[in-house]
Amino acid sequence: MRSASGAEEADQWRRDGSFLGTMVGFPDTSGSDEVWLAAVYVTPAWRGRGRAVTDALLDAVVDWARSRNASRMLLEVHEDNASARAFYRRRGFVETGQRKPYPLDPSADELVMALPLDPPIDGGSVEQGA
Repeated sequence: MRSASGAEEADQWRRDGSFLGTMVGFPDTSGSDEVWLAAVYVTPAWRGRGRAVTDALLDAVVDWARSRNASRMLLEVHEDNASARAFYRRRGFVETGQRKPYPLDPSADELVMALPLDPPIDGGSVEQGA
């Protein structure tokens, strides 16, 4: 779902209408050709590799970023969130070395991770880090 600001929101719902998760991508406000991934949430019962909800959400936002010809996707992840960091690494993200204070606890950091976005050869979706 695209917003007027150019952001993209990907949501997952069950057939019964229950909410499974969301991710939001938005263009970098500095005018670069990068995009940011933010507002990542998956209902706890639907987290994990076997459920594929997180992969489907990320695929949708990556497809949106490629449609904008973005050079890479950036995100910030809490330094203690090992499962999220492992997921992003599995999908091709790498840590940039940049750290930012976590807004809710400045004694902790968020790590910046980046995913290079080469355009798909056939114009379709490309799965990262299979």
